Amino acid sequence: MIICDGCFYDKEISSIIKSVSRNSGICPTCHKHDKKLYDTDYQNDLTPYFEDLVNTYTPEELLPPSFPAAEKRRLMDDLNERWQIFSDIPYPTQYEILRNICSELYASTPSLFDGLVGIPELYDDLYLKNHMLLRTNNWDLFVNEIKTVNRYHSKLVNLDILEKYCSFIRKTYKAGYYFYRARILWGLHPQVRVQKDEQMHVELHAYILQATLKPHCMRFVQVFLILLALENFC
Repeated sequence: MIICDGCFYDKEISSIIKSVSRNSGICPTCHKHDKKLYDTDYQNDLTPYFEDLVNTYTPEELLPPSFPAAEKRRLMDDLNERWQIFSDIPYPTQYEILRNICSELYASTPSLFDGLVGIPELYDDLYLKNHMLLRTNNWDLFVNEIKTVNRYHSKLVNLDILEKYCSFIRKTYKAGYYFYRARILWGLHPQVRVQKDEQMHVELHAYILQATLKPHCMRFVQVFLILLALENFC
């Protein structure tokens, strides 16, 4: 089956196709022009990524008896709602793409693709405690913790998982590079006003003080404001 980078919303999948594509042209699957083409009959660069994702799920017959019946779903339904990998192509076409990319997995375990599936780890308290960013997987409990108990050192946060997340946004500066740190000083002027209405938005009226306005400095301020908005929203 021939597909292209335009068949996917997911940027990582699209970038892989662009990097390994041998031909460009009109995609016979999504009918988009000037796209990087990928042939599932001869290329398997995408297979490990999709097999890992599909193997996150467990077929209905292997789910534990305690698994909620209402949470059993068809694989394609859950992939579309939870991950939104595919672009605006018909549901049957998405299914064929997945089946062709994971042809060996489909041959060995067709029930993963055609039957009901679930993710049992989502209901395993021990697994969640060890692998989730919030140990309890309970947002309301976390909000109450940082509001009324311990604002900066909550034991509800899995620090190992947080460090893993932060490793993807870490930025390295070379020796001799100027790094500008931003601070928003309260009380001198009405610098930042947070408004809360039915849709909750942040309206910014700010003087950035004690900083030179460099791009990375502004990112710091933007992240601060996002966190401020989340805190107010909570």
